[in-house]
Amino acid sequence: MVNLKSQILGLVESFGLGQTLGYIVTDNASKNRACLNLLADELAFDASKRHVLYIGHVIDLIAHKVLFGSDVESFEHELKHVVTAEAVELATWRRKGPIGKLHNII
Repeated sequence: MVNLKSQILGLVESFGLGQTLGYIVTDNASKNRACLNLLADELAFDASKRHVLYIGHVIDLIAHKVLFGSDVESFEHELKHVVTAEAVELATWRRKGPIGKLHNII
């Protein structure tokens, strides 16, 4: 974290962004939040007001939860033991509802 903070501070200083730094976009990893807090202390801003979560990551987390539920291994196990014919695999995805149907279309 400290190394990442020093790298980011180096970039901020070399481009002269210290006073114009706006919002910081990251995923929800705790290391990113910790680094942002260190940067906020160094650059004197409120990290809670400037941290924006990357929506692509949030959508990915939601899609995984919808597709696989809370037990990804069980879903993968189910797929492995299904006859490998394309029609059967499509039917397995179709049981996941509209998201499964979207998967089949794609």
